[in-house]
Amino acid sequence: MEVGHSQAEAVAELASTAGFALVSIRKDLAGKDRFVAATLPGAPVLSLDALSEADRRALAEALATGAIVTLPTDTVYGLAAYWSSRAGVRRLFAAKGRGEERPVAVLFPSVEAVHSSLPDVEPVALRIMEALLPGPYTFVVKTAVPRPSLVGTPDSLGVRVPDHPALLNLLDTLGMPVAATSANLSGGPDPGSLSEVEPKLLAHCAAALRDDGPSERDRAKRDGTGRADRTGRAGRGLASTVVDLRPLGAGGRPVVLREGVVPAEEVLERIAGLL
Repeated sequence: MEVGHSQAEAVAELASTAGFALVSIRKDLAGKDRFVAATLPGAPVLSLDALSEADRRALAEALATGAIVTLPTDTVYGLAAYWSSRAGVRRLFAAKGRGEERPVAVLFPSVEAVHSSLPDVEPVALRIMEALLPGPYTFVVKTAVPRPSLVGTPDSLGVRVPDHPALLNLLDTLGMPVAATSANLSGGPDPGSLSEVEPKLLAHCAAALRDDGPSERDRAKRDGTGRADRTGRAGRGLASTVVDLRPLGAGGRPVVLREGVVPAEEVLERIAGLL
């Protein structure tokens, strides 16, 4: 919106009060505050289960050029960027207001894709991931594969393969792992559904992928197991359990860094049975 040279701050304040997001003031060629830009909250919504080939191409192109999207996982709704896009990763952090001291993990379509992308992962860590993934875990592994800053650390990375077939299929067809974190404003509650994601956070996104498949609990009822996933509990809305596998390479024990869907004692017992 073009405004009078003395009106920009007042118009920006009106836009913020009215509920617009990403409000900014831009100068004209004379250096005067002349334009106010603002974005409606929300994002274009696409059904994850009904993406066309054109949708998938558009998503791949957008992510490759620095866009971010929201997407469902087997635990919480996530905010994601192409893991090799510095612009996308920066936009992800800006959207959340997340501090740079908290690097993000990466979602892969399969353990095979993890090994292909991170060929230096230690064999013992790979063996555990092959046994427990897909599932509601984030495994921290040693790797020196070059990545943008904030995607793990220079010598480690959090790895996820969510137990969500439609998402894994999308990641596989896109051909790009994504750096991801929960789709919440930093410090806020983790969203279990798209409707729980803050609309002003969605304003940063090129698209919001809606999960139209059966809920975790519905799937459990239909398959007769009474379980939503391999952990034996419906995890939607709870964060993944984060386990550091790096000590295993030196003969140590894994460390649970964050207890989520799977209790610490349970995941450590599972891992001990694989060693």
